[in-house]
Parts: sequence; structure tokens; C-alpha cells
Amino acid sequence: MAPSRRGFNQGLVLCLLIVAGFGAAFALVMLVGAVTGRGFAGGILLGGFGLVLLLLFASVLVFGVMYWRSSKSS
Repeated sequence: MAPSRRGFNQGLVLCLLIVAGFGAAFALVMLVGAVTGRGFAGGILLGGFGLVLLLLFASVLVFGVMYWRSSKSS
């Protein structure tokens, strides 16, 4: 029996969602550290990098959830 391509795609999207969730949390930690001036992310450069990461991972998370829901309904 051949493995299902749909199952592989759902597993891939699930992994992508997990990575995007951790990435978004890390980006939030970087932003909070840059705004408060505490921790390892105290610089403007790291704050900007955190903002870019947050936007990237949040958009990946949203698109991943949308794809996951659309693949579940069909």
C-alpha cells in the first residue's frame, strides 16, 4: 500500500505550525527584552530582528492554520 500524500502534507504542516509557534514566542521574548532593556536582547538591532521574526512566524502560523483547517474539512 502506498503512503498517503495527504497524511504527509498534514504532518509537514503540523511541524511547520510547531516551529512557527516556537519562533513567534522567541520573537516576542526578543521584543520584550529590547523594549525593557533587560535580558539578552537589549539592542535596537535585536528588537528590529525580533519584530521581523514575529511578523514572519505569525504569518506562517496563520497560513498554516488556514491550510490545516481547509485540509480537515475536505
